[in-house]
Amino acid sequence: MYNSNLFQKLIIYPFSQYKVSFNLKTLLLYLFFLLTLTSLNCSTNQIQNTDNNAKSTEITNLAINLKNQGLLSEGIEKLNESLLLNPNQFKALQARGESFLLLGKPQEALKDFDKAIDLSATLEKQKKLELYKFRAQTYTSLGENRKAIEDFTQAIKLDPNNPNLYSKRGKSYLEVVELRLSLKDYDQAIKIDPSKAEYYAGRGNVFTRKRDYRMAIEDYGMALQIDPNQSADVYYNRGNAFAQIGQMNDSVKHLTAALRLDPDNAKLQTHLAVTLGEMGNYSKSIEAFTEAIRTDPKNVELYTDRGNTYVFSGRYSEAIKDFDMAISLIDNRPELYADRGLVHLILKNYANAESDFSSALKLSSQNHIYYTRRGNARTGLKDYQGAIEDYSIAIHYNPDFVQAYNNRGILYRDINRFDLAIDDFSQSIKINPDYPYSYANRAVLNTLRGKDPNSLLITQDIKRAGTLGLDTAELEKAVQKIKSDLATINQTSTIK
Repeated sequence: MYNSNLFQKLIIYPFSQYKVSFNLKTLLLYLFFLLTLTSLNCSTNQIQNTDNNAKSTEITNLAINLKNQGLLSEGIEKLNESLLLNPNQFKALQARGESFLLLGKPQEALKDFDKAIDLSATLEKQKKLELYKFRAQTYTSLGENRKAIEDFTQAIKLDPNNPNLYSKRGKSYLEVVELRLSLKDYDQAIKIDPSKAEYYAGRGNVFTRKRDYRMAIEDYGMALQIDPNQSADVYYNRGNAFAQIGQMNDSVKHLTAALRLDPDNAKLQTHLAVTLGEMGNYSKSIEAFTEAIRTDPKNVELYTDRGNTYVFSGRYSEAIKDFDMAISLIDNRPELYADRGLVHLILKNYANAESDFSSALKLSSQNHIYYTRRGNARTGLKDYQGAIEDYSIAIHYNPDFVQAYNNRGILYRDINRFDLAIDDFSQSIKINPDYPYSYANRAVLNTLRGKDPNSLLITQDIKRAGTLGLDTAELEKAVQKIKSDLATINQTSTIK
């Protein structure tokens, strides 16, 4: 339309070779052309922007329909098209952010919500509220609870009578262990709407964290009263609270109810098994552990826990099988060998016990308990020097471990090193005056040394051992037998 040579030259070289013939009229004509072009360009851009906005809105509506049908990825593709046409379309940004959140992509969702909130200055209150709620939810899923709290606070300013906002902020406060503020929010949620079970359950979680188990039990109970169809977690949490205050039957009742709702939950099965074991109901405990293993057959802890329960119920061979399985699943944990070694000790399989404690010590070379128990196994194998060495190493790593002194003292006594034995028993008593076995062993040792069993030296030790729970009648009998045996030996020596 404006292709004349003059015009082209004016545009490109307005003040060069034409300056001689350039006059005011020509200048005005040039400015007119420029203004006309600019105006036409602006009009064209406005028309194009209007068309883009309309098309963007149309595509966004189509995308939202796809999202509502659960076609989230397809919806996001359309929203991408929409935002290419209009990068600042609030509706498209929010819809794409929601879709990303539903797809478990909170980082992508956060970018969209951030931009939408930046553009929200002119939005109506309800739309701002939705944005802050969605971004708070996104922060929660990212574990950024303090940022979530900030957004929930903004949302509460926009809607101060919404109990759900207080409840959600209370949960975030709980996650960052701001228990006073969490409790305050749940109180407010319940004050606004006392008919919602989840608010009582949430406050119960706060009381549980505060170790106020009776208040927790009351709130969980209220949640179940309002809505008995609560999730398994509410029954589990109430059952755990009952266990904490020693009401084991109530605990089992609620844990069983939780399992009815979630029968394949290994965590629930394990907790029920542990609770039954603490009640001494080992057979039921083993059944519960077996169910947990069925659900989670690669869980080492379940085999070790069931193995220990077999030990408590005297089923040692089955316990060993469970420890074998645990070790086959993970062979670098010293406590697994130590647990199996302890069962071998109980069964007097001393060689196997020594081997297991040696394996444990390869993985934990400074564990005084493992040295002491290997010393016990070596004592059973009559390797007294090896046992004494193990007890001595145990004492080196823990100079206050009374069992090692006591056991080493017994060996010193048995090899007639009475001076060393008396030192060990006395040191054990000095460290722990309430350890009864060292009193009993010292009483026996002093009798072997020829002291009168009726002397104060021996009778005081026997009396103290009895006070601490040992059978004094058996101990006195043992002392008198030693006296009798010594008399027989002395008589025999005289005859010879």
